[in-house]
Amino acid sequence: MEAVASDGADAATADEPEEIGPEQLLGFLPCSGRGCREETGLPCAYVDRRDRCCPTAWCPTHRVVHRGDVYCPVHGLMLGASEDLFTDHHRADLDNIVPLVVNWAARELEASVSALMHQICDEYGQTLVADPVRFVLVGVDRIRTWERAWKMCAHVGVTLRLHIAVEESSTGVVLGKVNSKVAVSLPPPPTDLRERAEDPTIPETGEVRDFRAALLDGLTAAVISWRAGHPPAHADAQARHRRGTTPWLSGSPVRPGGPLQPLPGSPISRPA
Repeated sequence: MEAVASDGADAATADEPEEIGPEQLLGFLPCSGRGCREETGLPCAYVDRRDRCCPTAWCPTHRVVHRGDVYCPVHGLMLGASEDLFTDHHRADLDNIVPLVVNWAARELEASVSALMHQICDEYGQTLVADPVRFVLVGVDRIRTWERAWKMCAHVGVTLRLHIAVEESSTGVVLGKVNSKVAVSLPPPPTDLRERAEDPTIPETGEVRDFRAALLDGLTAAVISWRAGHPPAHADAQARHRRGTTPWLSGSPVRPGGPLQPLPGSPISRPA
C-alpha cells in the first residue's frame, strides 16, 4: 500500500505544470528592443521618484530580471548597480542617465582601482569596502550627485575613500575624488563609444582607453600624495614585513616607509 501511495504522489507531481520564471514568462506587448518584432513583451517595472512608470515592454530575449521583476536594460542595469541588501535605493528620474554614466566609468576602472586599494589596505592592515552606485547630496549646497566608492576602513571608521562621481547639474563631467576632494575631472566618451565598449567583440577605442588612463592617473597621484602625509605606523608595517604576509603588487614584501608602488600605466611608472 505504501508503494502505491508513493507512485500516486509521484504521478501527481509529474502532472503539475512547471512554474515559469520572469525570465521566460510571455506577455502580449510589442518588444521595445531595437529591431525586435516579438509581441511577447512584459512592461518594465521601473517607477521613478515622481511615480512615473517606464513606458517600455520587453520580450524574454531583451528584458533584464532584477529581484524577480522585469525591467528594460537601462533600468535593470541601473538597479543592479545601485541597490544592495542593506541600503534603500533612490529612484532616478526616467530621463536621468547619470547613474548609468557613473556605473560605466566605475566598471572601466574596477580592476585597477580595486588593485590599488587592496595594495594600500594590505600595507595599512585595513579592510577594503566597495559601495554600489549611490545617490548623495554633496556639500552645504546639497548638490545632487551619483557616485561609486571604494573605502579603506579601520575599526574606528573610514581612513581613505576613492570615489567616481557625476553631478546631476553637470552631466558632462566625471569626477575622480579622494576623500571628497576632486583629484581629476574630465568628460566621458560619447554615448555610442560607451555602448561599443560594452561589446567584447568590438576593439577598444582610443577615446575610452584615454579616458580610463586619465582617470586612473589622477586617482593614483592623489592616493600617493595622501599616503605621503599619512604614512602607515612603522611598527605595524615592520611586523607585517617580518611575517611576509603582505605582498605588494610588484611581488615584493611590504617595505616600512617605502614608496607606494604605482600601477602600470600611471604617470609615475612611465619612463621619462
